[in-house]
Amino acid sequence: MSNKIHKKNQCLKRQGHKCLYCECELTLAMTTLDHVIPKSKGGDKNSLKNLVASCIKCNLIKANFATEAEVDEYAEKVKVMIRKAQEFLKNK
Repeated sequence: MSNKIHKKNQCLKRQGHKCLYCECELTLAMTTLDHVIPKSKGGDKNSLKNLVASCIKCNLIKANFATEAEVDEYAEKVKVMIRKAQEFLKNK
């Protein structure tokens, strides 16, 4: 058994075979490992203390965010982008 599969199994057992975020039921094949503190932000890529089992959708949504402040900043940027796109289309 590979180390990654072993870690997935450990996280699944610890979380009752549910995604930490949406709590959907997970199988080994459906499980992704999410780094609570992203590797790009200094999070330990190998420690079970920094890994949780998540479904693909939740892992993609959480992305590279580590704090609520980062999410808020990103959301504001997206809002500006949407307003600009809508304004652009109005003028065409």
